[in-house]
Amino acid sequence: ASLREINQQVTVVQRIGRMMDRQLDPLGSAILHEEIVARGIEVFYNDEVEQFYGQTQIKGGRLKSGQRIDCQAIIAAAGTVPNVQLAVEAGLECNRGIELSDKRLQLLRSGQKAEPVLGKLVCSCNGVGEGNLLKAIESGCTDFTSLCQRTGAGTGCGSCRPEVRGILEGAAQTVA
Repeated sequence: ASLREINQQVTVVQRIGRMMDRQLDPLGSAILHEEIVARGIEVFYNDEVEQFYGQTQIKGGRLKSGQRIDCQAIIAAAGTVPNVQLAVEAGLECNRGIELSDKRLQLLRSGQKAEPVLGKLVCSCNGVGEGNLLKAIESGCTDFTSLCQRTGAGTGCGSCRPEVRGILEGAAQTVA
């Protein structure tokens, strides 16, 4: 995403059929895929780089599928496995990573106390109601990404994102 912010084309070659299969469930992988594609990043699944091109500098690569990708740089990642040893030794609850309590989540939000849920609950992961979303929209949050970042809605499992987008679009139509 950082490379896209400086207008560089980015392609991800993923060896398996979904993103971060050890860290995310299938829904989480699908949401991550949507985010990546929305940023203009091309993704090739179930493929891998077979050959690189270039003599003195990289010019591109060919995938096992036969697809050729022109490029000026390659960033390779070998995957991730969370190291929870220190957390376990400290007595923290761990599963596939460190389980966060409400208090720890509050600390991660800069120590700010979470706003109470206003209206119908929309995002159960982060306790965001329809009223919280409308309040943020009224205060100038007019695009989907900033609305999610400001309120926390859609930043957990992501299943509420269509409803959040619908509330944003509905508010925009009301104003127009």
